[in-house]
Amino acid sequence: MKGSLGHRLLSALQRRKTSWFIVALAVLLAVPSLGGFSSDDDIVLPALDGTRFDAPPWYDLYHFAGRALPEVVGRGILPWWSAPHLRLHFVRPLPSLLLALDHTVFGHWAYGYHLHSIAWLAALLVLARSFFLRVMGPSAGTLALLVFALSPHFTLAARLIAARHILVTAVAVTAGLLLLVQSEERPRARWYAGLAFTFGLAGGEGASAASPSGLPTSSSVPAEGRGASARAGLSGP
Repeated sequence: MKGSLGHRLLSALQRRKTSWFIVALAVLLAVPSLGGFSSDDDIVLPALDGTRFDAPPWYDLYHFAGRALPEVVGRGILPWWSAPHLRLHFVRPLPSLLLALDHTVFGHWAYGYHLHSIAWLAALLVLARSFFLRVMGPSAGTLALLVFALSPHFTLAARLIAARHILVTAVAVTAGLLLLVQSEERPRARWYAGLAFTFGLAGGEGASAASPSGLPTSSSVPAEGRGASARAGLSGP
């Protein structure tokens, strides 16, 4: 009985439609995030509206603190004991551009912003599916995709529009990793991978965590050892 159940689970993991089902399920789970604005969205949107007195330019929306700091403290936006030279500044030009485009197209229609974020989530899951299946094979790759797709880290990125930079960066880094794996067969793909990682850095500082140098390519690792070798490569020396 146990052997039969294990065989059925293994057979299900090896089916291509299972991995696509996981992608669709993860996107559907993000649908409840459709709603209004909250948290950091209420900092970014006034900057785009031009109603925030210390608003940064549209291409630098993640400059949260450091501009007109005395007035910010005086109005009680930041506490009186804030450091006099406090600076909270994340360089994220690509997400800033995307938010500015959203503001131009959707105005204050929050659903448009959220649907845009879900589109990035869907793109990330499709790329992750290709990467995991290529590096780990069908069974381990599908299982890795399931764990990845149901990660609670995507809750924040899907719910908060200002947190879309997480998805933008992840899409670029995942595309870079996939291209790097494919470069064994297509050497030119290494150049495209470099462009993808650069694109990721424009999305946010999270891209700096990508360390693809130790990642083995699929053709250099036997199929039965791809799962363990990939884990070793991604964890670094």
